[in-house]
Amino acid sequence: MRSLGLFWFTIVAVAAVIVGALPTKNDYPSINPDPSTIELKKIPRSSGSMKPKMTNAQRFSMNLPPLKPKLRRGTRVVSGRQSNTSPRPRTTQRCNILVTDADDGSIFGYIRPVWSIFGEYGLLQSTQAGALEVSFSYLQDDLSPAQLDITAVNGPSSVYPLFGASMGPFPDGASLNLGPGSFNHAFIDSTTQIPAGSTPQAGDNNSFTAVTGAPSPAESAIWMYDPVTQEITAQWVNPDGSTPPTYIIYYSVDRAL
Repeated sequence: MRSLGLFWFTIVAVAAVIVGALPTKNDYPSINPDPSTIELKKIPRSSGSMKPKMTNAQRFSMNLPPLKPKLRRGTRVVSGRQSNTSPRPRTTQRCNILVTDADDGSIFGYIRPVWSIFGEYGLLQSTQAGALEVSFSYLQDDLSPAQLDITAVNGPSSVYPLFGASMGPFPDGASLNLGPGSFNHAFIDSTTQIPAGSTPQAGDNNSFTAVTGAPSPAESAIWMYDPVTQEITAQWVNPDGSTPPTYIIYYSVDRAL
């Protein structure tokens, strides 16, 4: 589909949409804090300060050009001939994200380029025009790209430029691990770059924490991409280092993913 100059790729979500005979709001609890009990902050679109210097590898993973070479003055040193190894070619994808139902393929909508009041993604729209635009790159010969950082090209703020995920604010007991029988969850928000394969990292590294003030450890390089089906899936890493089966759920009560 090229009518808008962009492909759309798909996040397949398990529906947690409320159906039935007009339930009251209190019948289904929110997974977010009560907004009347916290002070929600606004995040500027840009940081207005110098960002930490990134390596070329980090820049390539975020679909950014390499650093400019430094020119140094001094005594010229003649050295032997050195062999230059060409970097392996990379493929860059730039697209919008369409959320569909894993059960019947029905369409929920395209992810909007805005957050909820809690700094989370999950607000959807019916049209591709003006939807969230994302970009990522991977090695051209990689048939199953994983641990990808996805950059939100037109996201709400460059302070947290990546399309990542953070732990839910209400842990199920002492364990923060995701897994069978646990109500623990993570939600999609904006993050800074966190090393691939990391366990959830705490700090000022995600939009949920910045907006709500609630600590929420985050990960960024959780995404996998299937070049054949054009589906984007996720793999979360638990605090204990395990990698649980990871499902994306659309929860209509909070309009969150």
